[in-house]
Amino acid sequence: TAAHTRELERTGFVCIPLALDATQTAHARADAVALRASGRLEASGNADDVRQDAIATIRVSDGTPLAPRRADRGLAPIGAGLAHAAHVLRGVSHALDQHGYAGLAERRVPQQMQLSLYPPGSATYRRHSDACTSTLLELGLLEWLRLRDYRERTLTAILYLNSPGWGDAAEGGGPIAGQGGELRWFYMDGLGRHADVEPRGGSLVIFCSRTIQHEVAPCRDADRYALTNWIVSSR
Repeated sequence: TAAHTRELERTGFVCIPLALDATQTAHARADAVALRASGRLEASGNADDVRQDAIATIRVSDGTPLAPRRADRGLAPIGAGLAHAAHVLRGVSHALDQHGYAGLAERRVPQQMQLSLYPPGSATYRRHSDACTSTLLELGLLEWLRLRDYRERTLTAILYLNSPGWGDAAEGGGPIAGQGGELRWFYMDGLGRHADVEPRGGSLVIFCSRTIQHEVAPCRDADRYALTNWIVSSR
């Protein structure tokens, strides 16, 4: 909505509940669980003291003749539920334009997205920002070129694929939907202020990749799934 867009402009961060309804979220999560069972999710490649989640790079075209690489055409399709979640994420940039977002006008929306899984226990992601803001002089030419994708990230959009009741107390002795796993984001005022967002299923989070530092807390009782798309710009 226009109000969400203004909040993103003002604070660099916005959380939109129920961007997916409970049924859509359940279907997307089931597809994510199936991808995990197929072995698609692997350790991120970052140092173990930085993050401990498992991830997979996915595209809606996986397992179809439209996949850009031959190897991707041989993959199992990601499933209709996860594909719908991906389409919602890829529509974020257009929706912001419709509401007059004052950010960069020249944006691109990559086809690839990142599916992440934090199992219950101690898996976290240390405080960081999603874009590399180091200069060519600081990085050197080879590292500068290697990090192009990270340098061009402008907005981060995340859909949580967990239970919509995540964080709620169990009722009548039933199973707990999940606890912990909050996304803690830090305000841009330099005063150390922060806010925590529970990864409730169906929630959509959008924030500035270059300016909003954030971290992920360990979760309890249930796996924590999220699908992320980075909107990029070369400016």
